[in-house]
Amino acid sequence: MPATRSAGTRPAYLTDLNNPNNVTCWMSEPFQQPLHNVSLVLSLGKKYELTYVSLQFCGAKPDSLAIFKSTDHGRSWQPFQFYSSQCRKMYGRPNRALITKANEQEPLCSDPQSSTEQLSGARIAFSTLEGRPSAYEFDSSPVLQEWVTATDVKVVFNRLTNWALSEPTDNETLVPVRDASYYYAVSDFAVGGRCKCNGHGSRCVQNRDGQLACECKHNTAGRDCEKCKPFYYDRPWGRATAHDAHECVLPQCDHPHKQPAGVSLARMPAWIAEKSEAVKKKSLHADLAVSTCAPHRAPTGSARFRSGKYETVSPATGV
Repeated sequence: MPATRSAGTRPAYLTDLNNPNNVTCWMSEPFQQPLHNVSLVLSLGKKYELTYVSLQFCGAKPDSLAIFKSTDHGRSWQPFQFYSSQCRKMYGRPNRALITKANEQEPLCSDPQSSTEQLSGARIAFSTLEGRPSAYEFDSSPVLQEWVTATDVKVVFNRLTNWALSEPTDNETLVPVRDASYYYAVSDFAVGGRCKCNGHGSRCVQNRDGQLACECKHNTAGRDCEKCKPFYYDRPWGRATAHDAHECVLPQCDHPHKQPAGVSLARMPAWIAEKSEAVKKKSLHADLAVSTCAPHRAPTGSARFRSGKYETVSPATGV
């Protein structure tokens, strides 16, 4: 199907189940001169951790294309991978550069062409972690965790291939052919990955706002399980690994009626908040008005309300 700007048949509305026995194709608008920067965008709806991006073509593979990713729903884009027979000329990068631990977030460039893959149905597959030294330590590599994270993927076709001549086609080298037309054509655009839940969830569902969000476990919260639930602050939030779930837990208080540390006055009943403020103004400890405790510590003092005012209570004697 050729791309069109008609409001009712925009390419953005295309969906397709890839069936090798019934191949369908997206095709850009035909053009008489090579057209640069034709793009396809796939929006995922929330953050995912990507494992691969794959493109299968109805015709010959383009000579040059770039894959970008966004982590902010398309507001900004970062390069993910480049393909070109002339990497230095097209993208200012060497062909198949060496990746080390010092530059694991660097996109690579490689030649998509080979003498055996010029026919229709050729495929390009980009593995996001291939060749990255810390790939086998992914759970402990924040750099790679960020590298594979995306909300959107964009493919930009920068240059055609005149596959009959096995050489790139651009405005300088094109030999005009009467009634000839040029286009990019893709039969399958696939992205593999998992919903980014930071190890605290295994699937995404629609939340009350109709947005995709993780089903969070381990007392975590947020669309990506990126924080602890309210009051579950006894240990810092952490990404779950194969060896440690990093579960968020409530503070451990000795007194059964004590509230977790960090409760704000705004969350207290009005009369308690007023008395609490009065105690603070009398230079008493802020914790006297409400029995609070820090993680794993009993309060150093408490308070009781007697004869219209607060009095301090010694933890040792209770008087």
